[in-house]
Amino acid sequence: MKKFLTMLLALVMALSLVACGQTEQPDADKDAEGTSTDPFYIWTWNTDYQKILDEVLPKYLSEEQVSRIQIVNVGDSNIYQDKIDAILADPSNEQYPDIMLLEVGYVQKYVQSGQLMKAADLGITAEDMSNMYDYNLKLGSDANGDAYALFWQATPGCWQIRTDLAEKYMGTTDPAELQEKLSTWDKVIEVSKSVNEQSGGKVKLLSGADDLKYVFCNGARTSAWYDADDNIVIDDAVKTYFELSKKLDGLTFDTKMWSTDWAALKDGDVMLLENTRFEKGETKNDPELSKALASLADVFVNDAFGTAHRAHSSTAGVADYLPAVSGFLVQKEVSIMGKALSDPERPFVAVLGGAKVSDKLNVINNLLEKVDTLIIGGGMAYTFLAAKGYAVGKSLLDESKIDYCKDMMAKAEAKGVKLLLPVDVVVADSFPDPIDGPIDVTTVDAAAIPADKEGLDIGEKTCALFASAVKDAKTVVWNGPMGVFENPTLAKGTIAMAQALADSSATTIVGGGDSAAACEQLGFADKITHISTGGGASLEFLEGLELPGIACLEDK
Repeated sequence: MKKFLTMLLALVMALSLVACGQTEQPDADKDAEGTSTDPFYIWTWNTDYQKILDEVLPKYLSEEQVSRIQIVNVGDSNIYQDKIDAILADPSNEQYPDIMLLEVGYVQKYVQSGQLMKAADLGITAEDMSNMYDYNLKLGSDANGDAYALFWQATPGCWQIRTDLAEKYMGTTDPAELQEKLSTWDKVIEVSKSVNEQSGGKVKLLSGADDLKYVFCNGARTSAWYDADDNIVIDDAVKTYFELSKKLDGLTFDTKMWSTDWAALKDGDVMLLENTRFEKGETKNDPELSKALASLADVFVNDAFGTAHRAHSSTAGVADYLPAVSGFLVQKEVSIMGKALSDPERPFVAVLGGAKVSDKLNVINNLLEKVDTLIIGGGMAYTFLAAKGYAVGKSLLDESKIDYCKDMMAKAEAKGVKLLLPVDVVVADSFPDPIDGPIDVTTVDAAAIPADKEGLDIGEKTCALFASAVKDAKTVVWNGPMGVFENPTLAKGTIAMAQALADSSATTIVGGGDSAAACEQLGFADKITHISTGGGASLEFLEGLELPGIACLEDK
């Protein structure tokens, strides 16, 4: 199925400010300066926000203030809303939240609930929010324009464009011109008809009308889904969605999101399920869900290497109730990466980048048992440089892992593994903001990073050093960029690494995630032996871990 333009909206979290029910503490609970010493509770369902707090808050708050903050991690987004509702009904609960994190689809529910505080009442001004997307501001505000929720991770929706098809059927690939052509829903209908007619129905502007549901059912809603009497509320935004869907009839691929046609499937038919992680019990590997999925089939074929590291109902649990085999992609991933680790042609070079040493602790340790040369770049390199006794200025540094880095360098020396670190780095006053914006940089020796500078990419000498090691290799594995490759000024190290692999005659394997994205974006994909489709899965594979989604298969 060819798709022309697909409406893409991220599921994001909103930081919501709770709550009218949280009463002011008695004076006895305050110290002599009037500062509350009670815990400050933040409710969430994952560890992402915890990581942000650990890195950011110590820069702005005292140690005593940071120690007051308590993260309540419910751990399951499927039941999170129920738990939030229950605790908001009981302000006397000792863990009543001061802040809670919400998925984007639930923000308006709580904005309309009367249980949140206005951002203005907390001293957050319109000027403070002036750089936020209008989309985000509206989503966190009521009908009067008062903001109740602030986003820490969000983007508005966008059109994802196949440039070759845009040129053929719309006559341009210029973003401004495309924006104008699709600036109203009437124009979307008009273009949909044109694309459909020109292609004889083979190419569509949208895969299905259901692609638009997030625009109207989440972002554009002005009311909660339910009123005080628990009646469903269909507001004007949803009505607009229904009317637009009617006009798109015949102009999209019929994805039938709400269809029960699966019950009539015949031999040879194919059914595509919605993301199974929306299903309660998926991430817990619930046996009942696994049985339900198994009841739809005779054989389970896993061809999703990108999720093979997760022991979920649809990746591992279903194999308890069906014959389970690998698809061609999984077979290719296991074959190529497995051979590289178990029986590589030598010299074997591994290149690791990315932000944090902690993300690749076990990968480094495992690879030192297998490789001839280990190259360390990216943000994680600065902890290794610090372990060598170098000052790293304001560069990313995990002080808790310095001893670990010393141990790894000692292990490399003991095993005769060449461990290469940057010899020069590109530095700036601070991290680019926005990430792809202009930035002034200089290149300095890796042993002489100024105290007021931050390392953000490897330098030219390091590029040459790393490329030379790759040039002489017979097997190369790469995972993680060399710098902030999203910024054109800071992408040179990553480009050089990708170029080195592309020019190499070795078997070259690029792990998923950022390094894979870099190869794709930079146009080197066709010159790499294998680009893995799994970020987390490829990392765990490099660690030498058994992947649950692979281990359960009878035929790998």
